[in-house]
Amino acid sequence: MARYHARPDIVYVPIHDWPGLRWGLVWRSDADNEMVHAPAAVVRDLGVSRW
Repeated sequence: MARYHARPDIVYVPIHDWPGLRWGLVWRSDADNEMVHAPAAVVRDLGVSRW
C-alpha cells in the first residue's frame, strides 16, 4: 500500500500480531471527528472483502 499510495500525511504501520488482517483503519484519538467517522462507517458497512 505504501509503495503505490504514498502520502506524506499518512503513516503505514505493519501489524504482525494478526495474520488475517491485511489493512486496517486507525486514527489518532486527538483527531477524532465526523470527517473520520464517516469513511470508517462506510468501510464497516461494506464488511470484510476477500481479494
